[in-house]
This record gives sequence, structure tokens and C-alpha cells, in this order.
Amino acid sequence: MKTLKIIGCIALIAAAFVYAAKTTYVITTMDGTVSFQDTKENAKKGIVPQFGETNGWAWIGPIDSLKSQIVLMGVTGNPSLALRNGAKQVKTKLAKGVLVNLKNAGCVGTLDALMPGPALPAVYTAGSVAQFNLKGVNVGTVFARDMSKVAAESIVSVLGDGGAKGKGQQILAISKTAAFIGGTDSNNVGVIAQVPNATAPMLIKKIDSKNTMGFLNLNGATPVKVGKTLVKAKVANTLPVYGTAANWKTKNVTITVGP
Repeated sequence: MKTLKIIGCIALIAAAFVYAAKTTYVITTMDGTVSFQDTKENAKKGIVPQFGETNGWAWIGPIDSLKSQIVLMGVTGNPSLALRNGAKQVKTKLAKGVLVNLKNAGCVGTLDALMPGPALPAVYTAGSVAQFNLKGVNVGTVFARDMSKVAAESIVSVLGDGGAKGKGQQILAISKTAAFIGGTDSNNVGVIAQVPNATAPMLIKKIDSKNTMGFLNLNGATPVKVGKTLVKAKVANTLPVYGTAANWKTKNVTITVGP
């Protein structure tokens, strides 16, 4: 009987951990909702993440700015998401076949940097996020320091710095049918450039679209190796990609002098 009681207690504790690990939090903004889960480690400790809405932004305050992994479980509408201070990774766990939108996704040092609208701050200190793995997400602007990779179905702009350990970052549009890097027209050009208040230039290891790119300005980006860093698309661009062609190695991408 004592053995059965011990086994029962262990089962209850295990069940409690599983339940805590699957707790999903929802943030509501004027543009939509963001649902997320915190790390299992924090859930097991009974630690509830800080989160809320400020000036139209959904925000999450990870417990550990170096180790926390934020898992996005769902998005409705076209909201903007900001992490406060930093995290190891932001990734998705969406239902198969689901495609969602994020207007902005990034990291700020303090919440007072978040501008109403929500609009991108003009001057702020970005927090650090090693990776944005946004499978199933069409994202507008991604911004953070110390990134090694930004991956999403399609991407408009990325603002960063020298990347993780100063080795630059990869920018990947991964949709099998509609991958795109860049803006919508000449008045809405996507940019790959330095985030405000960065101490290092925006350093690029690779830019790769599984479909194509266009209305994209690379003038603010620095290749890891001049003339050897790859800018690649599966389908040749018909819309302009601006920059200095000699700085990059290209495949199916024509880079022209632009604004």
C-alpha cells in the first residue's frame, strides 16, 4: 500500500509538471492576439512569465534573457510582438498548415521604447535574441541584437548588428510557395540594416529566399566576406534589390544601385 501511495504521488507530480509545461498565455492587442508558452524549466518551478500590452504592442518579459525560449502557439490578426530585455530564441509551434502574420517582432531593453500604433521606435536600445525561427509566420520587421538567424515564411525587413559573437546572421524566407524578402512597392521598401544604437554594423552571413525577393535595400548591410557572402533566390527577382553588387555573391538575384 505504501508503495502504491508513493507511485500515486509521483504520478500526480508528473501530471502537474506536464500541465504546467503546457500552460498557454494569451496577449490581446488592438491588432490581434499572441498566444505563447514559456520554457518547461520555468513552468516546473511555478514561475509565471511577465507579459502584457503596451501602446498596441504585445510584450513578453522572459525570465532569463540568455536562456529563455518563447514558443508562439498562435497569432490572430496582425499584431506586433516585443520581448523585453532578451531571450535565447523565439520559435513557433503552430497547427500544421496554419499561416499567421506578425507586423513586427523584436526585442527592446525597456518597454518605454515601444511607440504607439504600434510603430517601430525611432531611437531605442534593442535587446538580444539569438534566433527567430518563425515557421508559419509572415513577418514585417524583425529587430534585435546578437542574432544568428531570422527565418520566417516571408520577411519585409531585418534590423540587427554584428550578430551572435560578431559572426553575422542568416536571413531566410522559407515558404515553399510564397517565400519573399522585401517590401510591397517603391514607397514601402524592405531594409536590411543596423538597429538603432547598435555598436556594430549589420553583418550578414547569408540571405536566402526559397522563392524570390524585391523592393529590398541592402545598402545598410555589411557582408561577412566582401564579394563572397551569398544573396540567393530560387526564382530570379523582377522587382529591384538595391545595393552595391560587388559586395555580394548572388544567385538568381540582380542587385542595382538604388536610393
